[in-house]
Amino acid sequence: MFKKLFSINNIVLYILMFMISKTGFVAGVTPFAIAITAAACSNEIPLAPILIFAGLGSFLGFGQVGLITYFLGTLILILFAVLIKPRRNENETLKLGSRLFVTVILLQVLGLVFKNIIVYDLLTSCIFVISTLIFYKIFVNSILVIKEYTIKDIFTSEEIVGATLMVAIALSAVPEILVLGVSIKIIAAILFVIFIGIQNGILIGATSGITVGIILRNIRQ
Repeated sequence: MFKKLFSINNIVLYILMFMISKTGFVAGVTPFAIAITAAACSNEIPLAPILIFAGLGSFLGFGQVGLITYFLGTLILILFAVLIKPRRNENETLKLGSRLFVTVILLQVLGLVFKNIIVYDLLTSCIFVISTLIFYKIFVNSILVIKEYTIKDIFTSEEIVGATLMVAIALSAVPEILVLGVSIKIIAAILFVIFIGIQNGILIGATSGITVGIILRNIRQ
């Protein structure tokens, strides 16, 4: 159990969870922490490290409000999963999408109850719900790639691009450090895209490069 908990693949996942949980959209929508948590639970990653790393990322990225929102959402999600046992899909991952949908709806309703509601708040809530579900679907397959990278040789194009997207979001949490006027974050992103291209061909490499560029431009830490 200890060996599985701290395997290289899981350690990489914990680091990615921490970094992803620090980030959010420019508009202030921050769906990544709860989405990555649901995806990790779907892939049956041990819960304790998930809560520690994603909770720490939420706190460092968004303060006490982000931490409280994260733990409240996770608690609701776990309660739904315990009360209504999820089924497995063809990839042997737990189907938590419907429970996550209800969870984020409740989170947004609770947030709107204690404030004067304006149209902007309603739009932001809708974006939060939709984006959380979308990234949950992406992260489920992305985590599967990292989880099985050392024991499985072939992945689908969708899984590779999804994993690239997850790494790109994590890279956006890296502080802007310049060496001789060149961003360390950009260098890391370029090297990662080159690696993906060498391993999976020019088409996947080009798609990954576009994905990384869009994410680094529109996601903030």
